[in-house]
Amino acid sequence: MEWALLIAGAAVGGLVGATGLGAAALMTPLLSLGFGVPLSVAVSTDLVFAAATKMVAAGRYAHQRHTQWRWVGWMAAGSLPAAFISGTWLAPRVSDQVLGVLLGFALLTVAVAPGWNRTGVRTVRPMRLMLAGAVIGSLVSLTSVGAGVLGTLALVLWAPVIGSAALVGTELTHALLLSVVASATHWGMDRVDFDVLVPLLLGGVPAAYVGAKYGPRVALSWIKTLARVLIGAAGLRMMIG
Repeated sequence: MEWALLIAGAAVGGLVGATGLGAAALMTPLLSLGFGVPLSVAVSTDLVFAAATKMVAAGRYAHQRHTQWRWVGWMAAGSLPAAFISGTWLAPRVSDQVLGVLLGFALLTVAVAPGWNRTGVRTVRPMRLMLAGAVIGSLVSLTSVGAGVLGTLALVLWAPVIGSAALVGTELTHALLLSVVASATHWGMDRVDFDVLVPLLLGGVPAAYVGAKYGPRVALSWIKTLARVLIGAAGLRMMIG
């Protein structure tokens, strides 16, 4: 099982580094459905995994000057307070079944949204970025899903981020901050499974660095397509429990 977890961590970590996507949309259902980890434990464990892998990848993109800090700030202004409130107050009170159905419906709606076809932004809407951040922060604290895929959609819709490297670097940096806050709120619930987390990190952290090294070569259209697929897959997983 440890080797399987290491391989899973490497696969998802490499994808996170290259595209900024997949840490939750893939890892949480993989832990729950593939390894039999209880959903609440999978969410908490995945949040710590996401924070670690995104720290490595985001640092690489920032070093290459691909991060647009203004948009990180606007999204974080909404997402970080929302993540803290949701993680400390809502997460212990919401049942997995009810939350899964509601979130699944929301993710499936986002997956088919027409906004993904846009290639540029003429009117910058920072307040919408902040509101989107608040929604994303709440979802991430409750389910671990959304920091990458929904953050990417928000940047595509409401920020003038040009090019795949800038999009991934900006989204990864915001997702890193959000994952740190969300994982901190879950840490005190004693739901992080370190027997699962350690092999995930052993595979995921170096893979995230390698992925970030080659990530700027990935086409923006490919990232958008992958994001929609991951959102849809996560939505279906939530709907069916």
